[in-house]
Amino acid sequence: MAQKSGKQTTLYQQVQAAIADMIESHRLKPGEALPSEKELENKYGVSRITVRRALEELERSGRVVRSKGKSARVAQPFQAHARTRLDDDFMMMLDLVRGTQAQILLFEWQLPDEELQNLLELETREPVLRVDRLRKANGRPTLHTTAYVPASIGVKFDRAELANSTMIEQLAQTGIIPIQVDQYMSAVPCKEEIAAHLEVEVNSPIFQIQRLVRSDTDQIIQSLVISFRGDSFTYHLSAMFKQDSEEVEFASKPVFDQIGSMHSSLAKD
Repeated sequence: MAQKSGKQTTLYQQVQAAIADMIESHRLKPGEALPSEKELENKYGVSRITVRRALEELERSGRVVRSKGKSARVAQPFQAHARTRLDDDFMMMLDLVRGTQAQILLFEWQLPDEELQNLLELETREPVLRVDRLRKANGRPTLHTTAYVPASIGVKFDRAELANSTMIEQLAQTGIIPIQVDQYMSAVPCKEEIAAHLEVEVNSPIFQIQRLVRSDTDQIIQSLVISFRGDSFTYHLSAMFKQDSEEVEFASKPVFDQIGSMHSSLAKD
C-alpha cells in the first residue's frame, strides 16, 4: 500500500491508521463488522500477519473488539442521543463562528472517491466542491473546517463571501432550505494536515464535529467536518425539565476564550 510522506511507518501501522481513519470518520460505524482478514489482505496488499498485527493494535487502543471465530467489530463507545429544533442547531453553528476571523485555505472542485460519492449519495461521479477554512479568535487558531458539497449546490457559492459568512447563510439566500442534520461529536487524534493549521502536535487530542445536512427535497447539501483545538473549546450544557411538559430545556455554551453562547430546546429522548 502507498505510504504517506513524512515519518516512516511500518506496514501494520499503515493498515492500522487506514482502519482507524474509517472508524473516526464514521465510514465504519460503532458495532459494524470490519472486512474479513482476507479482504483486508487484498485491499491493502499485505500479509495475514500484518493484518492481524494491525487488528491487535486497534483492539489494544479500544477501537475494535475481537472474538474467536468472528470478524472484528468497531467498539461501541458511550453514546448520548438528543433531538433538537433545527433553528436552534443553526443558531449554535452561527455562535461557534461569531467573533472569529475566517481564512479560506482551499476552494477547489474535485472528483470524489467512492466513499465520498456514497456519503453524498451521488448517482454519478460528478465533481464536488471542497472548501477548507481556518478560523481564529484574537489571532489564535481555534477551528478548522472541511466541507464538501455536490455540484448543484457548489455553483451557488462565492469564495470571497465565504470569508464573511457560513455556507448555510449563503444557501438560505438562494432559497435552499436545510431541514435535517445528522451530527457526530467526538474526541480524535489530530491529523497531520490539520495539525499544521491549528498549530498543535500531530495526534494530539482535538474535538471534532461531523455533520451531514439535507435539504427539504431530501438532497444532501453539505458534508462538514469541524476540528477544534482541544485547549480552545469548551462545550457547557445544562438542562432543566419543564413543568407539565415532555420537553427538557437545554442551555449550552460553546466557548472560544469566552466567545459565543446558544440556547436550545430538546425533546426528551
